[in-house]
Amino acid sequence: MDKKKITLSGLIILIMVLLVDFTLKRISFAGNITIIPNVLSLSYAENFRLTTSTIIIDLLLMLLVVGLIIYYTKKKSKSAISLYMILAGETGNVLDRLINGYVTDYIKIFNNSAITISDISITVGIIALVICVIKYFMKKK
Repeated sequence: MDKKKITLSGLIILIMVLLVDFTLKRISFAGNITIIPNVLSLSYAENFRLTTSTIIIDLLLMLLVVGLIIYYTKKKSKSAISLYMILAGETGNVLDRLINGYVTDYIKIFNNSAITISDISITVGIIALVICVIKYFMKKK
């Protein structure tokens, strides 16, 4: 995959995650919306668990991820795509904290604590990055 395709794909992922996350947060303000009874619902929740000091740590981690994206894009590595997913999720959560002072959680699965599309993007990005690393080391052998 060439640099332009990696960058374009990554930016599309970043924008889509932020747009879907923002849209679902706004929809969740309307109240509890059951999608699949007892399985999946949108439910507004304010998450104050992380403090202001974590915003600084998050911003530093975001800078690290941007640096890694630049590095892996130059190497034409697909790992950059997984890093864009991590960056997208982190950006969504940081923006929420900066604007509201808390993260708006809204996806409830099996009536457990709520999560966001940003959280899912970070998780999927990390899993994809681990898979890329495993594949890289398997090729080296």
